Amino acid sequence: DEYIWMGTEEHGLFRLNKKHELVHLLPQGNISNIFKDSTGKVWIGTWEQGVYLINGTSISNFKHSENDPASISSNFARNFCEDKEGNIWIGSATGLLMCKGNFKEPEEIEFQRYCRISGNANSLSNNDVHNIYFTRKGEMYVATFGGGLNKLLSLESAEARFQAYTMKNGLPSDVLLSIEEDPHSNLWCA
Repeated sequence: DEYIWMGTEEHGLFRLNKKHELVHLLPQGNISNIFKDSTGKVWIGTWEQGVYLINGTSISNFKHSENDPASISSNFARNFCEDKEGNIWIGSATGLLMCKGNFKEPEEIEFQRYCRISGNANSLSNNDVHNIYFTRKGEMYVATFGGGLNKLLSLESAEARFQAYTMKNGLPSDVLLSIEEDPHSNLWCA
């Protein structure tokens, strides 16, 4: 990679190039995550300022809008992940978001929201998403703060079906922050 990206608390985003020149790209904000997708676009998660997308020299900002169901569901974006189809998944404080990665212009992006639906056992078990993980087999797991582990069972159109694994299934806690897979395809959760 040609850059080192640095996110800070309160002072925004910096980028260091090979000549050791430091550029201050976003002058303010709490950066929670930096993710480079397979096409080279850089996604920036923040607390309170939504999601930034950096594509070359272009910077776009996506924020929650009460009147726009295709906007992000929260301005608190924690993490990013990309599936085998190139879709970008975003974990937020109010659920899971997905957008198609094959867009040409940022204005074309529509975010699909997946969240907990009361009374629906196949919805996300908790909206406070802390980690998204794709296994080597392509299975998607979501770690939540209070809802345990969720496995994506199916994704058809705008509807996602999840299987939740919680303390009722033997987890020691329903608060999960991280997921990793070992060489034997076991998942480790913290």
